[in-house]
Amino acid sequence: MATESITESAVAIYLEEPELQELGLHIPVSAREARALISDVMRKGGRQPWGKMEVDMFTYDDSVLLLARPSGKAVSCFVFDDLEALLGAALSLDPASQSTLIWLDGSYYLFFGPGETCQAPALYEYGRRQSCDDGSFAHISEHGKVLLAGRAVSELRRYFA
Repeated sequence: MATESITESAVAIYLEEPELQELGLHIPVSAREARALISDVMRKGGRQPWGKMEVDMFTYDDSVLLLARPSGKAVSCFVFDDLEALLGAALSLDPASQSTLIWLDGSYYLFFGPGETCQAPALYEYGRRQSCDDGSFAHISEHGKVLLAGRAVSELRRYFA
């Protein structure tokens, strides 16, 4: 089984028929089986499975490709022009927030995960809100450099507080 993390918000799994049979599955794989398989693979890889996920399934004669991502996710993004502005905001935020920091074209992009409240005044004082969605996150993370994934605010506070 080939598992590849595309971003922190997407997972791809490719399974050939013999691997499916070892797991007690057969082509076509049901949506329920696909979600259970993805959740199991994420746990084994040390990642917390998403509560709700969208799964795209591509079935071939002798294999299956599963692409999964969280669903119902509203992505919040703030852009900072320099490290000083980013740190000013980060030091005012909840360190437990799920966040990812990406460097692209001379700016820092701070993304917040699902359910995170991003109304902290410091975000608007030091940076600017960027209109983003899941596709924007994927594009920016692909073309930029992911500096800190998952707990960016916590890591920034840890090293710069």
